[in-house]
Amino acid sequence: MQPPALRSWENTIAHVHECWTHAKSHAKTEYDDMIKLHGIKDNINEAWVEKYKQRGKPGQKEMIDELEQTSFHRLFNPFLNLKGELFQMIKIAEITAE
Repeated sequence: MQPPALRSWENTIAHVHECWTHAKSHAKTEYDDMIKLHGIKDNINEAWVEKYKQRGKPGQKEMIDELEQTSFHRLFNPFLNLKGELFQMIKIAEITAE
């Protein structure tokens, strides 16, 4: 059995952002399917999606939309802000260890 292909950090970040955008206009179950498809899970973003999808809370969606416009990065795990150099060094270390 072949191990899965190495992932690109940039693609992982793009997929997390794509899932968020998709969640805003589609059902929560579709968001869940997307994160499974991409093999990613951002618990912080998941909490925001849950809040975004809640009904009966006036102004909540608007508050989240405003947060998205002013501080987009706060909707996601801060780990996503790390630069790719760290992961590149880890990948090189793993390859040389083999």
